[in-house]
Amino acid sequence: MSIPRPRHLAGTALVLVLALGAGAAMATTPERRDFGIDRLQASLTDGRQLGAGAGTAAILDTGCDPDHPELRGRVAAFADFVDPANRRPLDSRTHGTSVASVIAGRTLGAAPGARVVCLRVVGDRERVGDATLLARDRAALRWVLANRERYDIRVVNLSLGDRIGACTPAPSPLAPQLEALFRAGVVPVMSGGNNGARGGCGVNSYANSPNTLRVGAVFRPSDPAHGLAVTPFSGRGPSRPAGAVYTQADSPTLTAPGDRILVANALDGGRFRDSGTSFAAPFVAGTALALRTLSPQASAAQLRDALLRSAADRGRPGRDRAFGVGVVDPLAAADVLAPGVLPDAERRLDLPATAPRAELPVTTAGPASRSLVIRLDRPSRVRIAAEPALRRRPPGDPQDLFSPTRLSLTRADGTPVPGVGGVPVRDPYFFGITRYGTAYLTSGTRVLPAGSYRLTAEVANPRGLRPYDLVVDVQVIPAGA
Repeated sequence: MSIPRPRHLAGTALVLVLALGAGAAMATTPERRDFGIDRLQASLTDGRQLGAGAGTAAILDTGCDPDHPELRGRVAAFADFVDPANRRPLDSRTHGTSVASVIAGRTLGAAPGARVVCLRVVGDRERVGDATLLARDRAALRWVLANRERYDIRVVNLSLGDRIGACTPAPSPLAPQLEALFRAGVVPVMSGGNNGARGGCGVNSYANSPNTLRVGAVFRPSDPAHGLAVTPFSGRGPSRPAGAVYTQADSPTLTAPGDRILVANALDGGRFRDSGTSFAAPFVAGTALALRTLSPQASAAQLRDALLRSAADRGRPGRDRAFGVGVVDPLAAADVLAPGVLPDAERRLDLPATAPRAELPVTTAGPASRSLVIRLDRPSRVRIAAEPALRRRPPGDPQDLFSPTRLSLTRADGTPVPGVGGVPVRDPYFFGITRYGTAYLTSGTRVLPAGSYRLTAEVANPRGLRPYDLVVDVQVIPAGA
C-alpha cells in the first residue's frame, strides 16, 4: 500500500541525525538513525548484525528479487500463490522487494542480519476479485504456520490493500489464521491503510485481529518544531469527543516512519523513495526481529507488549484515532524487553556535521540513565526542553505516583553547567498546561562556549511508581545565526 511518488533520491525532512560512537553500523537511512536502530546495532559488541539468528520474516506481497544487492543472501524461501507452478523467485511490481528491504535490507533494513521468506500473493496487472485475493492470503498464512519451524519464522508482514472496506467492525476474515500464528510464536504486522480519514474512517479493516499490529505512518514536517506528525494518507479512525476510547477495531495499533522511505527497487536493482503504510509496517516487523537479537528467547507476546508499552505517545493521550498507542521507539522497547542491555543509551550531536537538533527519549519504567553528548565546534545557543507525556490516561490516579527524573548538563571535565537542567521532573501535572495533556519544562536558551557537554536524564523509580514517557528535546543554534 504505497503512495505514488516520483522515484528520486532527494533529501529527507527528518532531522534527528545522530552520529554514534564506536561499534555503530555504517551510516544508513534517517529511519534507522533517528529511530534508534543504529544505536541498537552499536550495542552488539560481538560483531553480529541486528536480526542475525533472531528469526525470519514472512512477507505476503508481490514476491521479491533475491538478487537485489540489498537482499542478496537474505531470502530463505519463495512460494508463489499467484502461479503455484512457478518456482522461480520474482517480483514484477517491486513492492515486495521494497517491503523486504525495510525489514532486512543490508543498508536499509531495521534488521539487516535477518532472513525473509517471500510469498507472492499479488500478480502483475491482474484483475481478480477480492475473494481470489483473500483465498491466496489465507493459503499463504497456512503455509507460514506449516513452515514456521523449518524457517524459524517469527514475524509475518502483510502490506496489503483492504479486501473488505475500511473501518468494518467485524473481525478480519484473516483473523483465525493471524491468531493461530500469534499463538504459535509469530507476530503479525499489517499496514494501516492509505485512506486517511476518508468517509470519516480509513483504517485497514483487513488488520482487525486482536494480536495483529496495524501500523500507521508518521513523518517529520519541514518545521522541526512540530515534531512527528501522522501523514495525511495514514488511515485514521472516526473522530470522537475527548475522552472517547479507541480500540483495535477502529484505530491503528501504533505508527512508524512511512513517508519518502528509501527502499530497494526490483526494476533496476537500485533504490528510490516511496511512501505509504506499506513501509511503516515492515519497519515495525524489522524492529521486532532487531529486538529479538537482544533477547533471543522473547515470545511473540513479549515482543508485541514491548513495542506497545514503549511506543512514544503523541496526539491525544492514550490510544487515539491517528497515532494508535504512539510512535514505535526501538530503544525504549529494548529497555522494556531486555533491561540493562542498553545501560547508557548515549547519543551524540555534532556540529556542523549533523542536524542541530536531537531528542533523548526516556522511559521511566525503572532506575535508568540516558545521556546525550553534545559537541560544539563554535559558541552556540542551546535550548533544552523536557516533555513529559503520559502513555495512557489513568483516571483517578493521585499526582504523586510518577517517577522523578533529574536533568543535568556537565562539561567534559564533569563540572555542571549552571542554569541548564538540574531540575527534577516529578510528574506531568506539575508542569502541565491541561490535565493529561502535553507538558513542558524548559531551561530556556543559553550560549555555551565551544567544547563537549553531556546532558543526562537520571530516573529513579522507587516503590514501583507509575512510569511515563519523557522526551528531552535539544536544539543547538550557532551564536550569531
